[in-house]
Amino acid sequence: MIVRFKTIEEKRAARLQFYKDDVFVIAHEAIKGYKTELSIEELFASAEKFAYDLLANRIADKDLIDYEVDEIKDAFEAEDNSVFLILSLAFVKLCALHKKEPIAENIARAMVHRCHEYEDFNDFLHTLDNKENAKRLEGWKADLIGYELKTIKVDGYNLEEARKVFEAIVENVEHYTPTTIENLLNPLRDINDQYGHAFDDIINRLKEKLVVKTTTLLNQNLNYNAPIGQQIAYAGKVERSHDGE
Repeated sequence: MIVRFKTIEEKRAARLQFYKDDVFVIAHEAIKGYKTELSIEELFASAEKFAYDLLANRIADKDLIDYEVDEIKDAFEAEDNSVFLILSLAFVKLCALHKKEPIAENIARAMVHRCHEYEDFNDFLHTLDNKENAKRLEGWKADLIGYELKTIKVDGYNLEEARKVFEAIVENVEHYTPTTIENLLNPLRDINDQYGHAFDDIINRLKEKLVVKTTTLLNQNLNYNAPIGQQIAYAGKVERSHDGE
């Protein structure tokens, strides 16, 4: 049930996938304040696995959840914060899933008593709640991915390692807004220059996806009952963003 990564590459691959998850984006800074045996990536992967295992098996009974929680606790020393964070993150994850999976709310309610065994639980939730500002989420995602790109530059990844990071960003791009993609293009171009334009193909794919997402957004937001001038102004705004590529 506990996820442990054997290599730096496995950890990095997991982290890149987590950047599309709003719970991780909101929670990663709060997690850093706790000393744990597990890395941030392992904590989140373990919490995600725990939440999805409960969800997949429709375990919403307190006694059954107690068995699962006790199994997690047996894997750590009593003073380690890993169990507290795994349970807290799993709880938040289930709450985030309740609209798609209504039973997730029942599971969260059934496990919250175990979360309350830890005195920091309410403070942890308040911290996440204060950070959850929809206007900043996309900016945080861009910053986190920007961190990965800076790591490539500083640590001097080999060509294969760098390509994996580039590929992961493009694979996850469906979860990003056009603004986030635009914010990523310049640092991606800088790294691409550093590697002798080895990733031109990936940059071009990202540009194509940006055009598709922006066009889709335009079609969704264009109000055909609005004045023609407003429609033209909106279309011009989108077009200018393309010119900035």
